[in-house]
Amino acid sequence: MIYLVEFDAYNLVTGAVEKQRFGTHGYVTSPTDTPANTAFDERVKQPGKYERTTFSNGTTSGEPDVTFGFIELANAEGSLDYLARCAVDGRTLAIYGLEAVDSAWSTRTLLFAGTMEQVELSWTTVTIRIRDRLFDFKKPLQPTLYLGTTTAGGQNTAEGNVDDLKDKPKPLLFGSAFNFSPVLANRFDLIYQVTSRTFNSGIVVRDNGVPLTFTQNYDTIQALRTATMTGGQYATATALGLFRIGAKPAGQITVDATEGASGQRSAARNVQRLLEFMGLPTTAYSVADLNALHALNPADIGIWIGAGEAERLEIISQLLDGIGATCVPDRLGVLRFFRIDAPTGNALVEYDSSYILDRGAGIERVVTNDEGRGLPAKKLTLEYGYNYTVQTGTQISNTAATEAAKAFAGEEWRTVVVKDDTVATAFLMAQELTFQSLLVNAADAQAEATRRLNLYKVKRDRYRVPLKTEYADNINLGDIVSLRLNRFGLNAGKKFLVIGMEEDFANGTTILDIYG
Repeated sequence: MIYLVEFDAYNLVTGAVEKQRFGTHGYVTSPTDTPANTAFDERVKQPGKYERTTFSNGTTSGEPDVTFGFIELANAEGSLDYLARCAVDGRTLAIYGLEAVDSAWSTRTLLFAGTMEQVELSWTTVTIRIRDRLFDFKKPLQPTLYLGTTTAGGQNTAEGNVDDLKDKPKPLLFGSAFNFSPVLANRFDLIYQVTSRTFNSGIVVRDNGVPLTFTQNYDTIQALRTATMTGGQYATATALGLFRIGAKPAGQITVDATEGASGQRSAARNVQRLLEFMGLPTTAYSVADLNALHALNPADIGIWIGAGEAERLEIISQLLDGIGATCVPDRLGVLRFFRIDAPTGNALVEYDSSYILDRGAGIERVVTNDEGRGLPAKKLTLEYGYNYTVQTGTQISNTAATEAAKAFAGEEWRTVVVKDDTVATAFLMAQELTFQSLLVNAADAQAEATRRLNLYKVKRDRYRVPLKTEYADNINLGDIVSLRLNRFGLNAGKKFLVIGMEEDFANGTTILDIYG
């Protein structure tokens, strides 16, 4: 196996983006290849060492980590010193594998697609720090900021003032959210912003928990601003993400609102609209995975993001983690989605001792890094129905708000609890786990809590399985593999979910981190 590395570098001297190509062996594409007659200089010492995980290392929930790695190039005589005058941060990098130096370029295998952080140079070596594609998601979600130009009434704007909202991100809504405090984007005309996009009709606007009366929806901010209303009323401009109240509020204005069509406010559908909002082409993520995830759990979920900075990955993860799912880039850099379930169905590969390094002796059976180090759970609490604005005491208790509204507003979360006391018969230290979810309905939360308890009340195994890279070059995170050994009770074989991978191309080894 030979390895070829290809990446873009911005030349700070010429101002041009230049393609860089290096290999563990010298290689030249043929005249009929694309690109044709192109050389890869023999410079690669370490063609790639990096780790990828579904969440944090050895865990099965939470926000996925951006994973790191590096490539090393030989530079004893200083021929690559020019890379010190190049910017590579955020630019694409690919690692290919070929059977031999005389193999056709068309037979290459893409082993990794990601981005770079920077280039480091020692006297003899160039080190390229690499990141997986999740690095691109460690950026602010909302690029549209308030201008701060609404300095008086009658301006037909909702851009905030210099002293309150200027340069703050505009709010966003995906799915369903309850009792959030909208942004007062025009304090002179009492115009509030729910989202910078659009929201559905039928929102509920409350003043200290007391519902206001809806009047009409308008198409323009001028029509909304000049609409005739009295105290206790509100009007909307849903296409603009705005509403206006008729008189100065008595207290805190809060809103219940939805975005997205009925039946299309699941975690998967919200994430898909979020990715579309980010401008990602469908080639950058798996629509099929999102469709499958929606089929697994079509329940309503949602999130409201106010006028504060929020990272793309953070918001995507909050939506997905609410149903026990995650997102990770595959080897091609395409964002994939799947839920953590007990592995079922056909295994992609069955590994026995003939595949594992040291004839199986290299395998490690390890505990998870989940809460309680993976001990089975006898009780699981799922918090759901998030309340964005907790209102207690005189804020709401002495108003005309309904008892249901007061009860909801007084607690940040609703909870459902599921138990299986029989687990403690065998496991004396059986856990009591708590998760948070942005699910909105009690029945859906109950179903998800039951599913998770069924997953975590069973004794689960985690193994680290070292292989030759060629035995894992078609494996991705989230794939199901089988492990069959004459040790550890695995004689009949057992299915596992791949939750981590450590690649070391220089040594030709891959360690699979599997859970099941």
